[in-house]
Amino acid sequence: MKSLFVFIDMLRADLIRNEAKEVACLSELLKKIKGTNYVNCYTPAPDTYRSLASMWTGRYPLSHGVNNRNYTVCGALKKGCNNWVQKALDKGYEFNCYCGPVSCEWPIDLPYLKGNSVHVVAGGFFDDYLSELTIRDNSITFLVFDDLHSALDDGAYTRKALKNGIDIIMENLSLFFAKWEIDFFDHIVFFSDHGYISSEESGGYYLDARRTNNFFFYHKKDDMTYMNSGKLVSIMDIYPTVLEWLDENDSGIDGISLSSEEEHAYLLFEDTETYYPTLLQPINKWAVLDNEGMYFIDEQLKWSNTPANGKYYIDLLRKKATNFELLFEISEKSLMPRKVVVPSEEYAKYYSNHKLRRRISKFGKLYLLILKKVRS
Repeated sequence: MKSLFVFIDMLRADLIRNEAKEVACLSELLKKIKGTNYVNCYTPAPDTYRSLASMWTGRYPLSHGVNNRNYTVCGALKKGCNNWVQKALDKGYEFNCYCGPVSCEWPIDLPYLKGNSVHVVAGGFFDDYLSELTIRDNSITFLVFDDLHSALDDGAYTRKALKNGIDIIMENLSLFFAKWEIDFFDHIVFFSDHGYISSEESGGYYLDARRTNNFFFYHKKDDMTYMNSGKLVSIMDIYPTVLEWLDENDSGIDGISLSSEEEHAYLLFEDTETYYPTLLQPINKWAVLDNEGMYFIDEQLKWSNTPANGKYYIDLLRKKATNFELLFEISEKSLMPRKVVVPSEEYAKYYSNHKLRRRISKFGKLYLLILKKVRS
């Protein structure tokens, strides 16, 4: 079995669904590949570390442990929490990975990702990577493209910046598929970790679909048509889907395999007060999505619009969402909400400067350098 994953950091699902002109070339490529574009795919945590951890493990952030903006997957993943790359390596698969020039190795910051069957290239030119790449049977090829994220940061989140980022990615994908035919792979997955709110938009909720509705396309060999599916799915569903390819299984997860007739009855979301990380930044925003709509709940336990299953969803959030249980003080008479305190924005200025972040990332992990700067 040969599988290909194409991770496009920060691509919004609605751009592909609505065939926006800025992503027209990518839309045409997906139609050529054929498969299913899941227009209702969501991430439980709309930033890269937390979202990818859910993708690797099939779990909500509270369950897998990467439930803080400043946690790395390798450093925070709970013991006993499996990830599908390790499952594949244990089955004798090779793992080939290219990480773009900004991200370096952090998107695949997984524990125990080493050995003769692991081939990771971080930074450098994509065509140089292709010239050295060999794809064998029983292998997974994972391509990380951070060019869209970089273009949006540098271009103030405009449509022009969107097109610039997509154009760079399409150049690389053209090189890739000129070397390997689509039918070479048994499975092809294109996905993003989260979306964004453009500079031309305003209003709405911080956890709404612009940020939580992530792009997700899946092709399996011999797919003959391209289609949009409205099935409610999650980035967490990648984990059990890959396990099926490997003839493996796992229990206690939140994801559902794409091949299953079962569908998510609800999805839970959590996030922080602001987009850019701060030191010890807490999770203090939550939401629930079901077939009737999306419901946002604040720290006073007030819904944006009251769901029919409001009490049930509150119970779920208490069990499955980071910090939600802290809103309650248990007494003999009642459950009293209390606010989660938001700490200072001590180091946001370091993170928000994209050029500085890109320069730093060439020499090591941004997270460690920021903490060193803040603590000095």
